[in-house]
Amino acid sequence: MRFEQFVPVDQLAAEVQLVLHADVGERLLPETITDYRNITIEALTPALKTVAWPPEVPAVSVSLAAGKHTLSVVGGPSGDILRTFEPLQDCFRYDDQTIDEAGLKAEVGGDPDNPTFSLAARDHMACLGATAANMGGSSLYELSLDAQSVALRNPKFCLFLRGPDRCEKLPVAAQWKGWTTYQVFVRPDPDAVETRLYLYGLRDLKGQNEAKVEYRNVKLRPVASPVSVVLVRAPATGVAGLDAPRLRTPDWKQTSPVSFSVKGVTGPGMLSLTETFAPGWTFPAAKGGHVASGGWMNGWQLKPGDVSGTISYAPAKTSRYALMLLPVAALAALVWTWFSVRRSRRALARGAVSS
Repeated sequence: MRFEQFVPVDQLAAEVQLVLHADVGERLLPETITDYRNITIEALTPALKTVAWPPEVPAVSVSLAAGKHTLSVVGGPSGDILRTFEPLQDCFRYDDQTIDEAGLKAEVGGDPDNPTFSLAARDHMACLGATAANMGGSSLYELSLDAQSVALRNPKFCLFLRGPDRCEKLPVAAQWKGWTTYQVFVRPDPDAVETRLYLYGLRDLKGQNEAKVEYRNVKLRPVASPVSVVLVRAPATGVAGLDAPRLRTPDWKQTSPVSFSVKGVTGPGMLSLTETFAPGWTFPAAKGGHVASGGWMNGWQLKPGDVSGTISYAPAKTSRYALMLLPVAALAALVWTWFSVRRSRRALARGAVSS
């Protein structure tokens, strides 16, 4: 079995050591023997360092009539990015058997533009690999294929990330019954220097009969990310008006923790206060209703004309007035208590004199 891996060296490391070992076998069983060969360590010199950005998506203007419309995204910036699959490989060679001795086979048939791949194996594991060109040019990709089990074993595939040297974690297909379609969205890994797709033909676990699987419609395609599709209502001045400033900061002053003086606001439009929405906020100068702006701010719809006034939080005013009256109420309670105690003592004194 061949092993290959890219290993970054820590800048603080003084040296690099390679340690070969044999795993400990089970107790009281013969010793474990492990063979290694063709061991090489090669230092790589960086050849290029650059920053890649996805291509700019042009804006498109569409005239829509009044009513309900459905926005859907189909396709993407381009088609399948998989290059031609390479010749048959042995992806699980644990002994000296050749490809023919292990019974590995690969056949390509059907439409040349959309071929069907048949993989068979008695021992080891048959596999076909293809490189994904320019993986990372889009923020989202769709991996799709149809596969079926012809004999003994189920289909298996791997989106291999070279650099991290691991397969991308993909959802497991629930069940392979006849031709089964598999689709999943994947994101590019920024740590991968290359991304490859491997189709596997697993071996017969007993190593006696031929296991066989088939694949077709194998594609890895970039798709539009939800954040790259934005539907904007063009202003009356036309598309060019989208570049004009659409937000204005009015002349305002905070007069207390719960009130703001605002002037110089021109409607129509929406006046927003960056405080969490609560029904107690009021702006009497606005003739429109109090709404949630941006999903969380306090907002008021403004009609045409200049608007000035005070934004305040009514519950806080009530609480503040109550706090201001609290010392007066406490003093009144003390005075009333003093008079009550004095009156009680006088009544007791009169009763004692009468007796």
